[in-house]
Amino acid sequence: MTTPIEFDGKLEFDELLDGNRIALARAPRAQLHRWISILFGAALGVVVGYSSNSPTLLIFALVVVAFYFYQRWRIRETLQQRFQARTYQVSFHTRVDTDGFRTRSSMFDDRRQWSDFSRWTETDRYFVLFESAMVFRVIPKRIVGGAADATILRQLLTMHLGPAA
Repeated sequence: MTTPIEFDGKLEFDELLDGNRIALARAPRAQLHRWISILFGAALGVVVGYSSNSPTLLIFALVVVAFYFYQRWRIRETLQQRFQARTYQVSFHTRVDTDGFRTRSSMFDDRRQWSDFSRWTETDRYFVLFESAMVFRVIPKRIVGGAADATILRQLLTMHLGPAA
């Protein structure tokens, strides 16, 4: 039986942003949608560019680049607005055991069973647990406690959710 672990912390905005990037990178539909949009836009630009003059192709390329940066800015702004919620501004305490997760703060008491999560992944800085393709929980390794606690968390995740995705 694996020992439960407990940790305290507060999520920083960059950690939420990194978690979103990890979730997007691991979401097959999001990647497929992005590539289809890029390929469709490029094909449309080539058709329009060949049927008229070269300034049209240049303008189209600038619009595509501007749209890409607009999307990235919009995601960051949306996450920034979400991060302003008071629930993100307070420290929390989490306990992870064989039943699942319990995270408490002065604002909430959130319990999740292992069956609420579909998969998990790990990077050098985070554990990310997915409830669905784009609903996720970021656990920064800096708050987990140390290598021993990270190993226990990894064992619990593997035991209940299978190997990291």
